[in-house]
Amino acid sequence: MVSGKRIGATLAVAGGLLCAAQHAVAGESGSFTAITVLTSSFATLQQPGETVFAGPSEGASVITESSGDPFAVGGHIEMKCVVYGRASASGATLKALCTGTVSTDGELYLVSKRTGTTGRSELLGGTGKYEGIAGACDYEVARVSPKVNVTTARCTWRR
Repeated sequence: MVSGKRIGATLAVAGGLLCAAQHAVAGESGSFTAITVLTSSFATLQQPGETVFAGPSEGASVITESSGDPFAVGGHIEMKCVVYGRASASGATLKALCTGTVSTDGELYLVSKRTGTTGRSELLGGTGKYEGIAGACDYEVARVSPKVNVTTARCTWRR
């Protein structure tokens, strides 16, 4: 027969393992909001009924809300992108391949697709603290000038 003390100890250990497992799972996913300012320098080519554009876009993202690491509130990510797309009377579409760098903490890789002023970025992993990260960001763009855009993104991530 199993004693009451032994059952109590077993339940305590099981409860501790359950709490530890839940904490580990909680640290493996989350959400964040970021504001990004990018300056672009596009080459353009006029085609029948549309303008084709491509070039670099650079700037920085700041995390404004977060469920926690690796995307901490106040964190800054330097962004470098290569962008290409099309603009016509019916609107603009674009695709951007980006690398976000946080000093020596690692790089985050993204691919973004946008139609008009709304789009979606896919988080494709990275190095350092971003290794194994996957997820998505829905974003809106406000054009400040012909070369400067401000983006607000709401993101979810997991490992």
